Amino acid sequence: MFARISPHRARHFYHQMRPLDCALANESPEHHLLKLELATAARAAGFRAELEVGNEARTWRADVLVFDRQDRPFMALEAQLSPITPQGARMRTDRYAADGVAVCWVSMDKRPWERGVPSLRVAPSGTAGTHGRCAMAWRATPGPRRTR
Repeated sequence: MFARISPHRARHFYHQMRPLDCALANESPEHHLLKLELATAARAAGFRAELEVGNEARTWRADVLVFDRQDRPFMALEAQLSPITPQGARMRTDRYAADGVAVCWVSMDKRPWERGVPSLRVAPSGTAGTHGRCAMAWRATPGPRRTR
C-alpha cells in the first residue's frame, strides 16, 4: 500500500498492483472515496450506513445503504462516476423501489440521467482541517426537480 493525494486533493492509500481478491479492484480511488464520504455523511446524521450491501434476491447492491431507526434499509446512495444511460439509471432505481428502498444518485459532473432519477451533484470545495484530521469539504447541488 502507498499513500497519495488524488486530483481532488483527497489523501488515500492505493495498491501499486491490486491483488485479484481485492474487493475494490474495479473501483477508482475517486469512486471509493465518494462512497466513504457518503457513508460518513449518513453516519454524521445519526444513521447506520454500510458499503456494498445488496438485497437477498441479489437484484441490487448499493454503494452505500442507509438504515432507518428500526434498522431497516431505506435509502441507497449511488456514487455514479462512470457512464450510465438514463434508462439504466431508471431501471436500477426501479429495482430499489420494488424493495421499498429510495435511492439518490450522486455525481461530480453533469450527467444525462439527472432529470430522470433523484440525484445530487457534489464537488470538493477544498480541504478542511478538523481537529488535526484532514477531511474533504464538499459542496452539493441538487439535481433538477422532476414530477411524476
